[in-house]
Amino acid sequence: MFGLIPFRMSAGMNNINSYSLLSDIFDTFFNDDLTNAFSMENQIKAQVKETDEAYLMEAEIPGVNKEDLQLSYENNYLTISALRNSSFEDNESNCLRQERCCEQVSRSFYFDNVEKEKITYSLWLTKKIENLEYDIDFEKESTGTQEILELLPYLMLAASGKCVIIDEYGIGIHDLLAAQLIKSVSQHLKGQLIITTHNTLIMDQSDIPAESLYFIMDDKKLNKSVKCVTDLEERLHPNYNYRKRYFTKDIYGEALPKINIDIDLEEFSKLYS
Repeated sequence: MFGLIPFRMSAGMNNINSYSLLSDIFDTFFNDDLTNAFSMENQIKAQVKETDEAYLMEAEIPGVNKEDLQLSYENNYLTISALRNSSFEDNESNCLRQERCCEQVSRSFYFDNVEKEKITYSLWLTKKIENLEYDIDFEKESTGTQEILELLPYLMLAASGKCVIIDEYGIGIHDLLAAQLIKSVSQHLKGQLIITTHNTLIMDQSDIPAESLYFIMDDKKLNKSVKCVTDLEERLHPNYNYRKRYFTKDIYGEALPKINIDIDLEEFSKLYS
């Protein structure tokens, strides 16, 4: 009924063993073999069923976001492609430098008598709970799980030597989990990872050096600036708990959110009555 045509491309990471690197990063983080699922070196695994009305195909493509999947149907071949494509630009000495990293894996299946406009697909995750496996629609997964899967390609780039900037890191992940993920990645970091976050646990739970901590300061006159710990502290000490100092020391006062807001709940209730 069908045949397969494997295709694999890797550009920009020729000297990097992506599976080994990712396995090292998440070895202590996941404490299991989950990292096997995120290697792009794995072939797309599929199961095809035929009914009286349609062909039903289930394909396993771990570690890829739904928006990075592509389906095409030409000449009776249905092709599933998964693509990761990222770029980095740097403007130095009036010379623009751009680096790109691209990974692609695809697989084709031959089908007869298929109406192209009726092809649909959805992304599912397989979870093992105790000794049972469950298939879960990716759209019904927790925001934390979805965010971790979306972060993996960027963390890999930072670990392999690229400069990566992540805004609002960990917004959907448990605070301790987000801090542990940064701790795991930092042990293998060969590039530069810049994150903005509201998760203060990262300051004392992820082994980030104090000189890598920066704060957005607000002087109450709409003047904002970015200052490093070294700009605020007279000296750095290995026994300092910078998260605690952030909340209790006056030198960090301009970096704290303004919480002296008096909300009149009675007035709000009138709006909805």
